[in-house]
Order: sequence, then C-alpha cells, then structure tokens
Amino acid sequence: MKHVTTTVKTRTESFLARATKSFALAAGAVVFCLLQASAADLVWYRTKAEAVAAAKASSKLIFLVNGRDTCPNTMYVKNTACETASLKKLLLSDFVVWYNDCDARYEDVWQYRSDLGTITLPLVCILDPNNMNKYLARHTGFAMASEIETLIKSVVKKPGTIVVSAPVPLSVKAGNKLRMKFARQGGSDGKIAVKAKTQTSTALMGVGGSADFDYVKKVMEWGDGDTSEKYIDVPTYVQPWEGTKQLRVKLSTLATGAYAGNLVPKLEVAKIYVDLENPSKFGTVSVEPENSKPTAGQPLRLVFRRAGGSSWPIAVKYKVQTSTAIAGVDFEYMKDVVTWGNGESGVKYVEIPTYASGAGKTLRVKLSTLTQGAYQGCVTPHVKEAKVYIPLYDCNTCFDK
Repeated sequence: MKHVTTTVKTRTESFLARATKSFALAAGAVVFCLLQASAADLVWYRTKAEAVAAAKASSKLIFLVNGRDTCPNTMYVKNTACETASLKKLLLSDFVVWYNDCDARYEDVWQYRSDLGTITLPLVCILDPNNMNKYLARHTGFAMASEIETLIKSVVKKPGTIVVSAPVPLSVKAGNKLRMKFARQGGSDGKIAVKAKTQTSTALMGVGGSADFDYVKKVMEWGDGDTSEKYIDVPTYVQPWEGTKQLRVKLSTLATGAYAGNLVPKLEVAKIYVDLENPSKFGTVSVEPENSKPTAGQPLRLVFRRAGGSSWPIAVKYKVQTSTAIAGVDFEYMKDVVTWGNGESGVKYVEIPTYASGAGKTLRVKLSTLTQGAYQGCVTPHVKEAKVYIPLYDCNTCFDK
C-alpha cells in the first residue's frame, strides 16, 4: 500500500510540474505580447520632471498637452487626435509626451500661457528639454490631428539622409563611365544641397595622361518635398596596370553663402570608395627548348611564349649563360630582346649554336623585363621562371641503335 501511495504521489507531482510549466509559458507569452503592444503605445508622463528626464535621455523634444480630464477638447486631442496613425508615428519618433493636469500642476506650465489671458483648453506646446523656459510652438483649443501635425512640422524638420543608390556593388570597369546615383531617404523637408567631388585613393585622379579617372565636382540640389535621384558622372580610363584600385568620392553638405536657408541632411557615408577594375591582362612569359632533349652540337631552338593576356606591349631580355656548360666553349653566348605588341601573344623563336663538348652539361637562360629607355611604354608581364636550366644531350644517346 505504501508503494501505491508513493506512485500516486509521484504521478501527481509530475502532473502539477507539467501544468505549472505550461501555465508559466502561457503567462510569458501573454506578457511578451503585452510588451510588444506597449512598445507602439504613447507613454504619457504626468510630471514635468519625468518628461524632461525622459526627453534628455532619448534626445527628443517634449509634446505637452495641458488641460483637464473633464474637458472634452482636451480628451479628444490626447486620446483621439494623438492616436491617429500619422500623428502617432511623429510623436513616437521625435517626442516624449507629457500630459499636465492644469488644476493640479499649474505652476509647471504657467510661463507657456502667461501672455494669453483666458484660453480655451487644451494648451498644446512643443518644448525643448534643454530650454524649458519658452516654447518652440503652441496651440490652444480644439485641434484635429492634421492641425497638430502642421504645428509639429513647423518645428521638426526632416531633411532626410543622402544614400548611394547605384551602382551596386560599388565598382566600375576601367574605360567605362561611372554613374553614381544618390537618393534622399527618411525625409524630404526643406531645400538641401550636397557637394560631391572625386579624390585620389589608390587610383590616380587627374585629366588625361596617366590618370585613372577625371576630377569631377558637382553640387546636387533637392527642393522641398523632392526625393528624386541625383547623379554624377565620372569618366575612367584603362591604364597600364592590372587588377583593382579604388577611387574616392567625398560628400559634404552646403547651408551657407549661396545656400543659406538650406536644411542640413544626414550623409549615410561621407567618403565613398569605388572599385576600379582594370580589364588589362599582361600575360605570362615562359621559355623552353623546342626539343625536349636538345642535342649538343646542334642548334638549340628556344621557344618564348606569351600566354594568359596580351594587353599592352612587353619586352623581355634574355641571356644565355654559363652553368655547367661554358659560354664560348660549349655554346655561343647570346643576349637579345624579345618583344610582343599590344594585343599580341603567342611564340617567338631564337636559335643558340651549341657544340659537341657540351654533351651532358647544362646551360642557363635568364629572363628580365624592360620598361625604360627604348622600351618606355612597355608594361611588366609575369615571368614564369626567371632562370631556366636546359641540359644538352649526347647525340649518341638520343637514338635507338
């Protein structure tokens, strides 16, 4: 009987544990939902001190509704107009909201109405938490949501943020025109002006010559309510280098001088880096004997090959040097230059006289690139091997007798 009682008790405890866990999960879900809902609700502070502290902490302005709970106008503005979707969005974005009972805390708001005499409630004010002695804007009496929005927009201006909308990704092939587009997002209040200018980064700015891209400076202007895309065009050039470099575009806002009265937008990025991809491929130069087993005493035919690219002219100097085979004894010492023109690839041939005494010995071919003097304008290709060793074979071992 004791065993049965223990079993029943254990099962009961297990059931209660599962039920408690389920209840806790359900309660947690409810609390979570309530928190999610409250995140989009207006939280009305009831005292000046609380509103100021919250506004300073969040870097927002204060929206004050001063009135009575028994005043229909006050309750309409607070509970109906302020809950209208567009106005509520503005309040949540830029304001801490403060409701003041004018009978209970008149001293907190007297300075905002002292010049008015008798007024119709509510008194609506926009306040700066860092200077609470005066209002930025105010309204008295009944107000629709649209009227309050107009009041707010007279103080809170949103000129928006300037972002790069194209190209995506930020790159351009050298030789093509880079068109950079800029969009105004997150607000369109007032006139704004943004200056864009190109700058040297790893790619070289200039006009003509060795420049990779042009110097460009342009002022882009947006009018009040204007969100259209603006652009700048930057010519780029194919130059004698391979790979990718970067050009830079610097943005700055203009609100003085000829642009006095303009608002100042945010800049998503003040310095923009754009990849400049050069399509040039110089290729790789290699050298090898035409015959895999060159015979001592026979001309050694060398094959110089340019492969993997043919952009720009190149010049490669070769020297046939002593290794174990001796120049002037086992082969003729030679040096010369092999060239390829722009767009030219393929092979070039050079013959080196060799002598029978070189059998079983090795000569060396050394390669180097030329870009100066008579070869100025040539680029530097890749060299597969700077020193190539070539063995010379005895003619008697090269045949099956």
